[in-house]
Amino acid sequence: MEGLAEAARGFVEGFLPAFRNTDFAYGLAGLMVLSALGITAVALVRHLAAVSALKRRVRQIAGFIAFEKTDASGADQHEAQFARRFQDIDAAMQQSDPMSGSLAQAWKRYRKTFVVSRSPPVRSSQRPNGFFYGAAPPPTWLGVAASTFVGIGLLLTFLGLVAALTFAAEGMRDTDSDRMLDAIRDLLAAAASKFVTSIAGVGLSIFLNLIERVLTSHLRKNLDALSSAVELGIRVDTDAHSAAMAERLGRIADRLEVSRI
Repeated sequence: MEGLAEAARGFVEGFLPAFRNTDFAYGLAGLMVLSALGITAVALVRHLAAVSALKRRVRQIAGFIAFEKTDASGADQHEAQFARRFQDIDAAMQQSDPMSGSLAQAWKRYRKTFVVSRSPPVRSSQRPNGFFYGAAPPPTWLGVAASTFVGIGLLLTFLGLVAALTFAAEGMRDTDSDRMLDAIRDLLAAAASKFVTSIAGVGLSIFLNLIERVLTSHLRKNLDALSSAVELGIRVDTDAHSAAMAERLGRIADRLEVSRI
């Protein structure tokens, strides 16, 4: 047990001399800032790629059907246009590329809920947003990174606190005034270092959380736009399968009536 304690003491004390110089803390803070900026850049690139794919899908649908609702019958008109161009819309939505592969898979899953009959509208028992939200998830990993920076800042703060107490203890044991002054300087440097890393950790955590909220809000806005474009031409009906079954039964009844004649 004593050997383990000595090993742990030696491991911790190996970091303590670095806290004698405030440049060490500022260097760590700068490294944390650069890491946060790199993480933010990655999040922005991924976000722009996802939003670009969503907007492209909306433009493709807009190219097939009209979106201007002029009267009460406008919704029926849109549904008729959507049903008439359904094959083209389906092919466009299933196009897969590195930026929208997951979106194409989401459309294929949503496509399985459709009830396509001979006459419009195309029906579905579910709304599309549940499928599209899963294809373009928000950058929640930015929150994980924010928590990590807080943890790193706290860890460095506690190490700085241990260093400050160690330097203070060394100064109290020494009777030489010059060495006592050096110990006090080391104590102040360690205290400054631990606060610098804490400020950096908490500040970067706030920054990343704000970036996450902004990107999530913007992403949801574009997902809702795509869902609205799809819902404009699809009649979401929880009884869609029942309606399709009734239509099939009606066709069968018509055939039986014809055969009797």
